[in-house]
Amino acid sequence: MRHVLLISYDFSPQASESAYRAVGLVKHLPSSGWDVSVLTVMDNNKNEAELNGKERYSNVYEVKPDRFLEKAGRIKDLVAAYLIPDEKILWIPGVLRKIKEITGKQRFDLIYTIAPPYSVSWLGYQAHGQTGVPWIADIRENWVGTKKHGMLSSFYKNIEKKMEETIIKNARKVVCCSEEWCQFFYEKYPFWGRDKFVCIPDGYDAEEMKVFGVDTSSRVDDKLRLVYQGGIDKNTTHQYLLRAIRELLKKDSSLRDLLRVEFVGDMDKEQQRLILEFSLENVCSYVEDTSGKEGIRRLITADAGVIIADKERNIPQAIYRCVGAMKPVLGLSDKGAVENLIKKENLGWIAPFSAVPRIKASLQEIVDCYKRGILKPNYLLELSIKYEKEAITQRLTDVFDKVVDENPDDDHLAMQKFGYRGNL
Repeated sequence: MRHVLLISYDFSPQASESAYRAVGLVKHLPSSGWDVSVLTVMDNNKNEAELNGKERYSNVYEVKPDRFLEKAGRIKDLVAAYLIPDEKILWIPGVLRKIKEITGKQRFDLIYTIAPPYSVSWLGYQAHGQTGVPWIADIRENWVGTKKHGMLSSFYKNIEKKMEETIIKNARKVVCCSEEWCQFFYEKYPFWGRDKFVCIPDGYDAEEMKVFGVDTSSRVDDKLRLVYQGGIDKNTTHQYLLRAIRELLKKDSSLRDLLRVEFVGDMDKEQQRLILEFSLENVCSYVEDTSGKEGIRRLITADAGVIIADKERNIPQAIYRCVGAMKPVLGLSDKGAVENLIKKENLGWIAPFSAVPRIKASLQEIVDCYKRGILKPNYLLELSIKYEKEAITQRLTDVFDKVVDENPDDDHLAMQKFGYRGNL
């Protein structure tokens, strides 16, 4: 049995993309011959009520956040804005001490870091230099130059660029959640070759889907139901979808008795008011869902899933849940990862994020298919299996094994070539 030290700032029961990624690996890596130890932040707000019903995990080490991070106020916000790459960088010294402690008791074959926060990738470089253990960086976003520092922006961007270059050079592999992110980093750092960057999508957890089964008899009516899972705010807004629905209802008022669109997840007050402003409260509804379980339950009994993507290279986890539930997808996204995936795998319909006429046309096609009884996925069950977390984790362990089986002297040569500058 090989051993991997997985470092993720977020972990269960926290709800984030990093935590979801980490939990999936902890569940499935052991069946592929990898024992996992998790190093994460200690959440002082976590209590038994929050943990009730949550799965407990062994070999989880928690490190307290820096005291500064626990404070609140304008001074903290001001200082945090100028920390590179983010305020979580203050967590690193405590983590490195913990790594020294646990590596003295347990031998690890690999270190795996999951970002964001972006400072976790820098932590991986530090841990690699401290232990000599090969390291893989899981990165899902670009952070260089994303912070605005006024006249100092160029200065900060240059430092961030140097940090990112160091991360890319020293990580044995860089894992990204989409092919588009792999291409992005390859174009920035072509010297390291295309093989340096590996796409491992998020996928979906089959166990989550099985909890609710696939029985659609729990449907309370014969309405055409579309379900969106996730957050809605000013960046990932549903206003263009609402406009398209309103236009569709003007054309055919009878659809008010047929169409139901459910937004399940987290929606801010301003976006909730839009449903009332568009007079769609009888067609559209919002259901708060902090755990994600209600969204899965409603998706399984729905007719189709809705994906709203505001980032070019990111793929929301909800799209894989649609695949797991065998539901056709209506994707609202400008050209990028979501559009490419929907077209590649023939998942359903795609319309530009803010193109109301195109969204309306796609909705009309969905309505027509539903009335004719042919609103079904155009992909096979094999595709659903392809994106199940167990299968995806197996692909990742193939990368793990390849890295570990490489010449161990490569790590020392890399440190000699690029140097190890120690802690910030």
